[in-house]
Amino acid sequence: MAVALAEAVRRRQAPGGPLRTPGDLPDLPAGEVAAARARAVGDGSAHNPAREVFKEHVVDALTDALEREAVTALERVDREVAESMGRDVASLDRSVAADLTNLGYDGAVGDAHDEFDPDTVRAELAADRGLDRAVDTLWPRLDAEDLVREVLAAGRAHGTGAAPGRAWRPDPGTGGWTDADVPLLDEASALVDGPPERTFGHVVVDEAQELTPMQWRMVARRCPSRSMTVVGDFAQAGQVSTVRSWDEALTGIADGRTQTWTLTVSYRTTAEILGATRGLLARIAPDQELSTAVRHGAAPRTLLLPGGPGPVAAGDAVVAADVARVVSDETTAHPGAQVAVICAERRVAGLARAVGEEAQVLPASAVRGLEFDAVVVVAPDEIVAARPGGERDLYVALTRPTHRLVVAEKSGERAAW
Repeated sequence: MAVALAEAVRRRQAPGGPLRTPGDLPDLPAGEVAAARARAVGDGSAHNPAREVFKEHVVDALTDALEREAVTALERVDREVAESMGRDVASLDRSVAADLTNLGYDGAVGDAHDEFDPDTVRAELAADRGLDRAVDTLWPRLDAEDLVREVLAAGRAHGTGAAPGRAWRPDPGTGGWTDADVPLLDEASALVDGPPERTFGHVVVDEAQELTPMQWRMVARRCPSRSMTVVGDFAQAGQVSTVRSWDEALTGIADGRTQTWTLTVSYRTTAEILGATRGLLARIAPDQELSTAVRHGAAPRTLLLPGGPGPVAAGDAVVAADVARVVSDETTAHPGAQVAVICAERRVAGLARAVGEEAQVLPASAVRGLEFDAVVVVAPDEIVAARPGGERDLYVALTRPTHRLVVAEKSGERAAW
């Protein structure tokens, strides 16, 4: 998307050809336009500020052209007057100078260039609305939101440019902007109007595995020094992330300037719970070692649900009742404990009705960064199948408890984790 947005901007920066001017102004040939463009883009300014530089050079070029025309016209008039009087131009100038001296003036007679006031002409051209409209035909002012709408529309029309696994979004002009559009709007704003006004000397990024390449570009624009503390776990990355290492994640942001420290100790969950996720971790992050837990606790328990394995559960009401009993047993045995039920999105409403106020019911896609005393993970196969990156969602769900884990699964489902 960054490339598509940048290309859409470049197409609006005097891509070629002459400048057709209004009224009696001379047109600017393609060579003059190209020279003005080169000066405008030379310092890397954003589109709208660079447009002002482009226009300044256009005005300068037109002023020079008008001066040449004026000098040529005045010199022609001088020759015609001199010829009509039977004298040469130099002799006529001497006679005029003598007459001026006799009248008390200094007697100086300027040449044709002295008759032209470039500063006045330049100011008039800069304020000329017709000329500004002509400049717009080659280098229009742009708006960041309009630019994003255009690029998204082009992507929908041609079926190109969408991120892997992601379809083009509905038209924001009809549905409104969402959080997912913010990185695109920020990129467009930087291209059109320049970098953000507020920057920082150091930035701390938590849950950094969740950032997309476009979001990393947002962060980098606000931290020109590239001094960052970045914390994250690729085993817990959501569906938008496809990277497996920090070097890959920070390509173009901090190439060759990273130091990595791996945290090998887990202070949140128990050795027994971590051990149960070993196989799943090996699939989703094969280069990542299992952390060493500082605490021990009960082994994870399994609640067998009715029905065979598969993304479609048996009776939802039966599953909800079974989960509600497990939650009730947990809160009775451990008064005051924070209990969560984590499941696929489709089960949230039904399970929430079943467990009432005894536990929070959350979709697996929304529990990153959270922790609970006890967790009931319902139907792991459904979590895996719910969206791209489902195995990572399941890993996150299984590692949320600080003490106790119950996995409610259908017979034969253990392959999911």
